[in-house]
Amino acid sequence: MKNIVTYMWITLFSLCFVYAGFSPEKKPVEVYSKETAPKNTTVVKKGVITLDAGHGGYDGGSLSRKNLKEADIALSLTMKTGEILKKNNYEVVYTRTSDDVAWENDNRQDLLSRVQIAKDANADCFISLHLNYGAYYNDGARGFEIYIKDKEELTTNMAKTLETNLQELNFTQNRGIKTTQENPLLVIDENNIPAMLVEIGFISDDKDVAYITSEKGQDAIANALAQSIMKHPL
Repeated sequence: MKNIVTYMWITLFSLCFVYAGFSPEKKPVEVYSKETAPKNTTVVKKGVITLDAGHGGYDGGSLSRKNLKEADIALSLTMKTGEILKKNNYEVVYTRTSDDVAWENDNRQDLLSRVQIAKDANADCFISLHLNYGAYYNDGARGFEIYIKDKEELTTNMAKTLETNLQELNFTQNRGIKTTQENPLLVIDENNIPAMLVEIGFISDDKDVAYITSEKGQDAIANALAQSIMKHPL
């Protein structure tokens, strides 16, 4: 009997020794990006952005001295901005992706249709891109300006970031941030979500146009726009 008890104590002691030194192998935590995530992994969207390329269809907008259309320049910048946002897990809804538009040849209905697209998409934010025009070609008027609704927190913060980002590109003048309290704009005032309209530069100014239509300029401006949106949670 004594031998049996001794054997049991030796066995118990051995088991404790084995388990004391045992630690299960830890598997590395797998981090997925949008590109590497398995098919059954859902990538969480950071928000829904409606991007509006100004004009289009029946309305080409203003013309540069070399007959470049505002509608075409705005569309190119809009699509480039949208691609950056999509790569960073934002859902992007465009009001148009070509020069074909679905709305009537009526300016007010045109603008209201753009606002409605954002509403139907349950968008978190609406950004409209345009180019300005002076009294005549190369009259000295140039620069970017940003329009927002007065005291709207999200777009106020975005506008401040965008102002800094565009100014750092050093391609034109800074004409500042303005509100629709002084300059009414239907796509901002009729929107029930935060909305911002950006005049990237003056299509009537050759220097502004040269930069804005260059590949380098378009990429830089699109990145400045996208970064200004992504910096502020929706």
